[in-house]
Amino acid sequence: MIKDKMTLYERNFDNIFNKKENDINLDITEKKLDVILISLHGRISYHNMELGIDLDTGGQVKYVVELANALSKHKNINHVYLLTRLINDKNIDSIYHQPKEIINSNASIIRLPCGPVNKYLRKEDLWEYIWEYVDEAYKFITRSKIAPSIIHGHYAESCEIASYLSSMLDIPCAITAHSLGKNKLEILLNNDLNYNSINNKFNIERRIEAEEISLEHADVIFNSTNHEVDTQWDDYDVQISKNLMQVIPPGVEELKYNETFESDIIETIESFLHDKTKNLILLLTRPSKKKNIESAIKAYGQSEYLKEKCNLLLILGNREDINYLDDDSKNVLTDVLLLIDKYNLYGKVAYPKHHKKEDIPIIYNYVKNSEGIFINPAYIEPFGLTLVESAFFGIPIIATKNGGPVEIIKNLENGLLIDPYSVEDIQTNIEKIFQERKLYLKYSQSANLNVRKYYSWEQYCDKYYKMIFNINYKTMVEKTELDRFKNKKFLFTDIDNTLLGESEYYNILMKKLNNKSDLILCLTSGRDFDSIKTIINDTNYDINNFDIIICSVGTEIYIKDPLNNEFKLDENHATHIDFRWDPIKIKKVLQTVNFLEEQSHLGSQSYFKISYNNKKNCDIEKLRKKLRHESMVTNIIHSHEKYCDFIPIRASKGKTLRYIINKYNLKYNNIVTAGDSGNDQDMMTGKIKSIVVGNYSQELESLKGRNNVYFSNKAYANGVLDGLQHYGFI
Repeated sequence: MIKDKMTLYERNFDNIFNKKENDINLDITEKKLDVILISLHGRISYHNMELGIDLDTGGQVKYVVELANALSKHKNINHVYLLTRLINDKNIDSIYHQPKEIINSNASIIRLPCGPVNKYLRKEDLWEYIWEYVDEAYKFITRSKIAPSIIHGHYAESCEIASYLSSMLDIPCAITAHSLGKNKLEILLNNDLNYNSINNKFNIERRIEAEEISLEHADVIFNSTNHEVDTQWDDYDVQISKNLMQVIPPGVEELKYNETFESDIIETIESFLHDKTKNLILLLTRPSKKKNIESAIKAYGQSEYLKEKCNLLLILGNREDINYLDDDSKNVLTDVLLLIDKYNLYGKVAYPKHHKKEDIPIIYNYVKNSEGIFINPAYIEPFGLTLVESAFFGIPIIATKNGGPVEIIKNLENGLLIDPYSVEDIQTNIEKIFQERKLYLKYSQSANLNVRKYYSWEQYCDKYYKMIFNINYKTMVEKTELDRFKNKKFLFTDIDNTLLGESEYYNILMKKLNNKSDLILCLTSGRDFDSIKTIINDTNYDINNFDIIICSVGTEIYIKDPLNNEFKLDENHATHIDFRWDPIKIKKVLQTVNFLEEQSHLGSQSYFKISYNNKKNCDIEKLRKKLRHESMVTNIIHSHEKYCDFIPIRASKGKTLRYIINKYNLKYNNIVTAGDSGNDQDMMTGKIKSIVVGNYSQELESLKGRNNVYFSNKAYANGVLDGLQHYGFI
């Protein structure tokens, strides 16, 4: 939800974004920045860009690759790193298994592994690997000694990765959604699809939550149109100031017609057509239900005028056998063929199976020479890159009135808007352009005249640079390498019901561990420091057996000074997590929730930790929604099905562990964690080796089958011992 009222934090950014150009920092021309872009799904290449192969290879792929290339040419950008997923799947091009692809001397595509490397996965199947990719990206950044000025996520899953990675490194975060889950859900529901089936197929709830998380973390949200800000993001629960929403239309690399390029695409197209002299109606998109291709065919098929005057050209991705496509593409293409048959459009419609990237300007030029038009009848179009591409060729457009095309047509004055739900409206407007010769010429000339003025990568990159330069107020977390931590292994273990619970095995475990000079013992707990000290000192071993203590569900870190055995609070970490944190307002909201009871025992509350008992089974998601609607940004940790801790979004056991990894330059391979409940879960994700003890709570059941998570059949400290033996730590 977009709001006008701003927090102090957001007012600081308002001062940045609303500066006049001559107020911008005077040193802006002197500093060169490194930029990290993230687009997770993996089928991304500069030299072999595949578009329309499936639902994940649409316009956003072209956008992010062209953005990387364009930014790298800006005089104040040092290097652009486009991070994506490494894939070694024999069914797709081998380029996706190359760890690095050079775009130019200042830009490169970096491919990092996550999930099953030998399998290309659609983006809906990548959610469980988010933290794995965060960890891989962190390792790449630190190993390469990069100091990025911004981490910019593209699409929901990558926006979430950018959020966590930027928090871990204390670097500004930018997000670009390209397409939003709530919009997709609305379109699918309007097409009479069942909510549960939509969620099962597209993991839509997880995607929407990722978009909410990204809003909570983002320093700037880049949008292509005002429609995204005013209509699409406004449906979200997180209340964010409009000043963080920045509208910069993307540029489009001008497609130049190369007469020397050898292509058989025109011959292929014309093989479908009886009369090749007719005007062409071009529809170029991937075969997806939300693109509303069927309505365009119906509009053409039901018009005697259009069938007499025009041919219909459908460039709907690439395919070998429709039967082997994903369900959405298969269903759409089947409907396309059925409609062609229904209206007996043979000889009037061309629908080639294949085209190359290099064929696209040839196709546009062919349509231009036929005095044809371009149509985009999508139910909603976040932007519409192909509409801008066609404008470079002076092709008038017919486009949906929902989304980005509204602003494109306003800027370029090159076409008409249609109601995508009305076949009659689509048909009427197509006929109008062809029937009114002066209108056609006006739109064609206007497209040529205005397109470079409004949709230039050079303009985009100038604005982008000024924004990221002025929000680059943070510095990366300062490294503090300690000699006693070098080349050591680390056990980070929860206390209650993990380390403690069976004194016999606790004593056996501690005796073994104290004899391991290469293993450093660390504690993680929901307890505060004094409570941890008391409960540990009541055993046969005291607190000085441990070197690092993560307290209060990750909101505090204590490091032992080996010279005097005293523990010191990490105050830099306190500053790090104090991000959009407002405990007074959060408490005020929570006091109105009748199923929560504030914990009153000593140490249960602190500035960064607000703890409640859940008196009855509550809907945590509804509670999260309520807080977001009240402009409260918080991380809710639900454990043992009865405790609720409300902490900053940069805090948790897992996030704080990663802060420690970063600060002390620890190696992932040298770390193992152990726990039993929900507040341990995010330190058992990603590349961190983990032990779930046999007496674990139901909240950890979802981790079964994950890489690097070992479920012991032994309880408490005996389970920790078993897990350490499993990983070869003892």
